[in-house]
Amino acid sequence: MKKNRNILLPLSLFFLLFSTSKLFAQESSIISENSALIREQLNPFSILSSYFKPTLGNFSNILRYIFSSYALFKIAKEMKSEKAWLAWIPILDLLLICKLVGVSIKWVLGVVVLFLGWFLVAFFELNIIIFLVFAILALILSSAISLTIYSKLAEKRGYHGIFVFVFLIPYIGPFLYYYLLAWKPQEPIEKTKK
Repeated sequence: MKKNRNILLPLSLFFLLFSTSKLFAQESSIISENSALIREQLNPFSILSSYFKPTLGNFSNILRYIFSSYALFKIAKEMKSEKAWLAWIPILDLLLICKLVGVSIKWVLGVVVLFLGWFLVAFFELNIIIFLVFAILALILSSAISLTIYSKLAEKRGYHGIFVFVFLIPYIGPFLYYYLLAWKPQEPIEKTKK
């Protein structure tokens, strides 16, 4: 029964936020002039549809997905995970990383709920301010949680946690990160207690 209570809090917060968003569905005249443009640029549906257009960037994304999934699969096998195959499934690969580094899965589920709220607000075309709040919260929290999870994975493979910022190197960052973690692991850094 305790497991059910843990999931009820995020779900009830999500439905509370979603139901109160309908109260603010009237847009002010100042914001409504630019709201269509903002909605178009930040709409998760248009962002997702841009991934399916045949471009060189999409080829790079597919290549990065295949490489990172294989590298994570290799890392999970070396760390003796029974469910290494989860590395090939988007979102479930984050749950695999959480399991490998010992982070609670609740953090990833919180981000998923935020993105779900962002999609619902966009789908029902609610107030632009609520739309922007969900978009900003989802992007900031998902970035912070992802950096934390990936830095802990780097520490498990013997690199310093700040190594995660190699992701910021344009084009080659994710390839470099996964290559070094999968094929060039270090001895894990022992933390000294003071």
